[in-house]
Amino acid sequence: MAKRVIISLGCSDADFHQTQAVLKQGARVFTHMFNAMSPMMNRAPEILAVAINSDTIQGSLAIRARSIPDWIFIVSDSMPSVDGPDQLDLYGRMVVLQNGRLVNLEGILADVHIKISQAVTPFINQ
Repeated sequence: MAKRVIISLGCSDADFHQTQAVLKQGARVFTHMFNAMSPMMNRAPEILAVAINSDTIQGSLAIRARSIPDWIFIVSDSMPSVDGPDQLDLYGRMVVLQNGRLVNLEGILADVHIKISQAVTPFINQ
């Protein structure tokens, strides 16, 4: 049975030319937009400029920047603390819910504490 694989680019600091080359090789999706990606600058547009100006499928943070409707998807990194315990073990480190944020014991942001429905509500019917 043939399997279809979709290549997705995310959390990347690839430059403009590297990103274009990967799209030519078949990548069709960008995920985790703006996360660990260089900011879009006029003389060094990098991965974000390629993403926003392409006909690829992209994550929700790019919705307002896109000219192609209905080609958006949402990635949820939500943790078990949503409707669950207020602390958890995350890869061997204790993470606690504090003021609506998941932080490690040093108080540094560790992960997301939000329901997917809360994340998409601002974008519905725009």
